[in-house]
Amino acid sequence: MEPKTPERGVSREPKSHAKRRELIGKIADLLLLEGVAQIPLRDLAKRLGTSDRMLLYYFDDKADLVRAAIVEVSSRLGAMLATSMSDARRSPAEMLTVTARLLASPRLTPFMNVWADISARGGRGEEPFRTIARQSVESWLEWLDSRLAVTDARKRRSIASALFIVVEGVRLIESAAPGASRGVTAFLSGSFATS
Repeated sequence: MEPKTPERGVSREPKSHAKRRELIGKIADLLLLEGVAQIPLRDLAKRLGTSDRMLLYYFDDKADLVRAAIVEVSSRLGAMLATSMSDARRSPAEMLTVTARLLASPRLTPFMNVWADISARGGRGEEPFRTIARQSVESWLEWLDSRLAVTDARKRRSIASALFIVVEGVRLIESAAPGASRGVTAFLSGSFATS
């Protein structure tokens, strides 16, 4: 069987782009498995079956590599959220319950662990984590805002911020001490019911 030739005017992706995408996927897999550890570039390359020089051929530097892998992790999380939750707008109380349950689910735990690592390192001022954490917070707020059934835009953004803070706090405490936040979401839903 002869290989098909591309149609005229259709360009194929250069091998270097395909290899970069492949490496990004593998690095994202490592992040989800182990978190955002401080793995020296040489050790990371070895685990990926390549050399640190080859990694730097495909990425500008380690920060570029980290950013690209975190974008991939975020993309995977976005796809999971899209299949787990409809775009229908919800009341703040309902949004709190649904989001807290969703983010505490075992299949999202690796993603939330990566987020915890990013936010902790970003909170210490480490780049690129500081920038990534700020962008992630903004993305979460936009996501929550877009799903709230609140007509006033300013109020909706404030409620999105409050929901984000509550869900993050519950998730963080629950990861450190499972069961410690039992009943909190139901209790706090009452506060959001009047919003």
